[in-house]
Amino acid sequence: MARAWFLDYFGAAVAKSVVRECCQDMELSERETRLILERFCDKRGMGPCEAFYPADQQKEHLPDLDAKVRGWVERNIGKFKPCEIVAIYRFLGQRRQATG
Repeated sequence: MARAWFLDYFGAAVAKSVVRECCQDMELSERETRLILERFCDKRGMGPCEAFYPADQQKEHLPDLDAKVRGWVERNIGKFKPCEIVAIYRFLGQRRQATG
């Protein structure tokens, strides 16, 4: 079973234009931003993103990127709509139950 990343829920819950703005606010690289937008917002998966971000590099970098985005979102939760916040916290609650 594939790992459920925070970015999966973030990309599904938040409008792509807002995700793009968040990436800019976090000062992510163009490559990181493209990975988030294509893999998690457009739900393309790892394979199609290999053209610009090889799979082995995605596997190595994704845990740090996921944690960075999750932390930024938690610190800036007021930037999101109530329905987006509910979806974000639903994921965070599931993660805490799974590890708790």
